[in-house]
Amino acid sequence: MTYRIYFRNLHGFVIGRDDFIAEDDEHAMAIAWALRRACDDICTGIELWDGVRRVENTMRTTGKLSPGEIAEKVQSTVLEREMVLRDSRWVVAESARLLQETQALLDRQRPPSATSSPR
Repeated sequence: MTYRIYFRNLHGFVIGRDDFIAEDDEHAMAIAWALRRACDDICTGIELWDGVRRVENTMRTTGKLSPGEIAEKVQSTVLEREMVLRDSRWVVAESARLLQETQALLDRQRPPSATSSPR
């Protein structure tokens, strides 16, 4: 399903928006919260929508997947969406934390280099 997330600042203004695909509401909310945390230096709130239906940001997990399993499944989507937001013209692209979080995820996905192995 395709979801849309809106990022809001302290005054309630939309400072960013992105669309992404997720398996269900549980996965979409995990992605949304990861993106929210990644830019929390300038973003104070989010709204998540599935078409015209607002997905509640207080929903609890259904128990189908553990939080660790969800995080593992959505990590590549989070990285992809962080890069899109970083390269966008939205205000949220100015988030220093977003840049740091994106770089950290990129670093985690890189294979260790041969020069960094112990001798």
